[in-house]
Amino acid sequence: MKLEKLPSGSYRVRTMVNGKRYSLTFDHRPTQKELAEELNFRRTGSYNGKLTFGFAAEEYIKDRNNTLSPASVKEYNNRLKGISDKLKEQLVDTIKSNDVQREINLFASTHSPKTTKNQYLFIQAVLGAYREDLRLKVKLPALEKKEPYIPKSEDVKLLLDHIKDTQLELCVRLGALSLRRGEMCALSLSDLNGNYLTINKDKVQNIDNEWIIKPTPKTSASNRTIYVPDRVVELAHTVGFFNGNPSSIYVMLTRAQDEVGLPHFSIHKMRHYFASVALQSMSEADVMHYGGWNSDGTMKRIYRHTLEDNSKEVAASIADSLN
Repeated sequence: MKLEKLPSGSYRVRTMVNGKRYSLTFDHRPTQKELAEELNFRRTGSYNGKLTFGFAAEEYIKDRNNTLSPASVKEYNNRLKGISDKLKEQLVDTIKSNDVQREINLFASTHSPKTTKNQYLFIQAVLGAYREDLRLKVKLPALEKKEPYIPKSEDVKLLLDHIKDTQLELCVRLGALSLRRGEMCALSLSDLNGNYLTINKDKVQNIDNEWIIKPTPKTSASNRTIYVPDRVVELAHTVGFFNGNPSSIYVMLTRAQDEVGLPHFSIHKMRHYFASVALQSMSEADVMHYGGWNSDGTMKRIYRHTLEDNSKEVAASIADSLN
């Protein structure tokens, strides 16, 4: 058990008991008795410390730095920045449902229902780490039901004709095979073996807003090998994979759509396009394998056993729809 004085003037003790790690924070130098009492409270599911929500949130993020992806750490820090000073300065022990409701009402006045829900889940998670006894009752704004524009085959064909023999063409074709933009920007020729493409990396932003290659994909299901048509192989060897800023794909794509008079749709919408086309000729298990989507129950067990023999037919069905 090591006592550490923090830049804020508070004191922190980190210890492990029965394989579980505890982080105890005090606004003064604690005595051995106080340490023992505090640890007992934490182990029994009740937190009796005197720390602010802001400090608790910072500790919550720090304790997960080694298990979260850089993108997730950045997202958590952004959520913390969105917390009002009033809640940040409030002691964790005094926070009640009404306090969180007021915070959510304030946040919802300038943010979408979906972003508001994510903000609430962050607050709930932080409080849950220190107040296992607290059961929040908070009403969230109703989620908006938007019908996203999903490109049709004729839209994609028109676009591909306009961007022929460019890296953007390769990006669109990879999107039509279900790849996320971070996945396609992390690719290299070493990931291509004949007509088989392995997706096992992701390009993400770290907390310093730098784009880095994360050596693992978004989820375990995202680690996959798929069959790609000859045109994708040809483009990979001639124009090469796009390794720039993933956000640049949207800029290039929007410009090309304007030039041919198409409605705007992001590269991510190509994953929706993939699913809408693929489900007409392949099983849900194959769709999930190609898209790297997680699922639960029976379907989750099925997609892991996707038959490689069907891969050529799957890729061909997508390729045919774009020719």
